[in-house]
Amino acid sequence: MAVEALALLSVAAGELLAVTPGRIGLGVSTALFFMACALGLGYAASGVWRVLGWSRGPVVVAQLLLLGVAVSTRDSLPWWAVGLAGWALAVLALVLRPAATRALAD
Repeated sequence: MAVEALALLSVAAGELLAVTPGRIGLGVSTALFFMACALGLGYAASGVWRVLGWSRGPVVVAQLLLLGVAVSTRDSLPWWAVGLAGWALAVLALVLRPAATRALAD
């Protein structure tokens, strides 16, 4: 999950570097969106690391969104889609396994 947060931060940085005079508003707002997502996912990852029950929900939602991205890219980038889906399924399997469920139960 922390790796995903870092990836989102790199996307945000890429957006900022790609800002041109004709798309300042779009570039900055997109970068801020990805930064906010990265910070939220990073915070949830730290919550899982500290075994805080609230943190599992945002992590599961993020992985389900990542699965949606994988499905939407399956035709144009099949190898990328397989990698994203595999990553998301692995994180879901770890967060939803019985031992994690017991540890993160409120």
